[in-house]
Amino acid sequence: MNKFMVYPYRLSSVSSKSLADGLDCKRILHPSQGSTFRGGPSYTVINWGNSIITHSGVLNSCILNKAQAVYTAVNKNLCLAALGDYAVPYTTNKDMAREWFATLHKVVCRLELTAHSGRGIIVASTPEELVDAPLYTLYISNRREYRVHVMNNEVIDMTRKGMAADRAHDPHVWNHANGYIFMRGNLDDAPYDELYEVKSVGLYAVAKLGLDFGAVDIAYDLTTNHPYVLEVNTAPGLKGPTTLAAYVDGFKRHYNSTLPTVGAKYNA
Repeated sequence: MNKFMVYPYRLSSVSSKSLADGLDCKRILHPSQGSTFRGGPSYTVINWGNSIITHSGVLNSCILNKAQAVYTAVNKNLCLAALGDYAVPYTTNKDMAREWFATLHKVVCRLELTAHSGRGIIVASTPEELVDAPLYTLYISNRREYRVHVMNNEVIDMTRKGMAADRAHDPHVWNHANGYIFMRGNLDDAPYDELYEVKSVGLYAVAKLGLDFGAVDIAYDLTTNHPYVLEVNTAPGLKGPTTLAAYVDGFKRHYNSTLPTVGAKYNA
């Protein structure tokens, strides 16, 4: 059986440290940081968000979430292209995006293809507000938003986005900075059929992208009763003990690895 290691996209990643602490294992430094990790078949490396891997020790090990799959997932254009009818409707053509205003109220201009947490987003309410961008997506106004955590073809956790009580809210971009957070308690309001479909789409997205695990952000259009994938996270936040415990338990159950010896909580 293998030993777990976590390879974060950057060492400052809080979620990668929480995961490594939960698994009682090491995080791997990047080669430029002086890593001494040599790897081998006795190690299972959890790739936490790296879309390119040049570390020879990591490449010599069993990798969960191959770099190519992460590369596709983190690039929103490639990700949406891979997901077909379950991708939020999108275009790279500004003229086509302008035509959407004939039947819709808003268009999302995505200035950065690999940004997350709502960065690089401009919501245009009129054709005149459209800006040059590499990607445009339809704005779904009447929606509920979910995050479905998937590992090895199993939903290990699920939350729904809601308004935090202690801050102002911007209704256009539902991110943490604008007063929205993922909650578990508000799942009870949603119909069973909706939750089932959202979970199914989460499973589909992770499998379609060739990932071993991922957190799928899904907007459920309440007007058309259709779920749309917004993005797939390969280094998701693990805030709160429930989600972190789900990942720790999931890796242990699905990949049957032993833990490193005591005293291994440092970087390799």
